[in-house]
Amino acid sequence: MEETENKKVILIAGMINASQRMFYWKSDLEVEIGECAIVENTNGYDLIKVIGKIETNKDSAGKFSNTKYENMKKIVMNVGKID
Repeated sequence: MEETENKKVILIAGMINASQRMFYWKSDLEVEIGECAIVENTNGYDLIKVIGKIETNKDSAGKFSNTKYENMKKIVMNVGKID
């Protein structure tokens, strides 16, 4: 096992605003549950509401998503709370 597989990573669970489907994204940004964020998507970008935050490692990230960690999209902007 490579050392990079044990590196701590943060996954953000979010609900896509348009479809109400939940997915996970990689995050290097500080985001909190209940905030909104702009995320990469296969067709561009989406607005999500953050509903969960998981601290794990690269090797275990696949247990939470069908997408390999290396292929996961990421959060590009924290929008904050939207009322």
